[in-house]
Amino acid sequence: GQPRDLALWQEGSTFFAIDTSRPIYDTSSSPPDIKKTKGAIFLRDVRNQNTDKSAVDIFPVTSASPTQWDPTAVSVLANFGLVEDYYRQTFNRNSIDDKGMNIIGIIHALFNDPNGQENGDNAFWNPGIQMMIFGDGTQDFTQLPASLDVAGHELTHGVINHSADLIYENQSGAMN
Repeated sequence: GQPRDLALWQEGSTFFAIDTSRPIYDTSSSPPDIKKTKGAIFLRDVRNQNTDKSAVDIFPVTSASPTQWDPTAVSVLANFGLVEDYYRQTFNRNSIDDKGMNIIGIIHALFNDPNGQENGDNAFWNPGIQMMIFGDGTQDFTQLPASLDVAGHELTHGVINHSADLIYENQSGAMN
């Protein structure tokens, strides 16, 4: 991997993959509680669980060291920051919804392929839970979450979801 500088949230001796360094962050927030925070970039981890199942445990991404991180977490957090910068600087957009919402990514997800086999070859914006979900890229795609264009593509689905109000099915779903 490539070394990257990250802004991390520290509470005690634990570092969280939460970036509160951006202008979208509401300083009256209370990280690491996602429900009490607005305008931060959060990462969560499903630890290779199949997200096509109804019940999945979701964990915060943490480390005891600011320099020892899961490379997937580093890539997604850095790429989300770059895409947030682009939308803010190019379009004066205040996060995905233009109202300062959190940008949330779930990493290490597994999915069922058309044959019912589990793999990590997917990344998508989920409009129901308002976050991006990344597989690791296990068969057809390698290093899927490390790709800046994947992060940009998925965040753009969120922007479209909040600005164009397209129904995510048929032709309008294909456009989104």
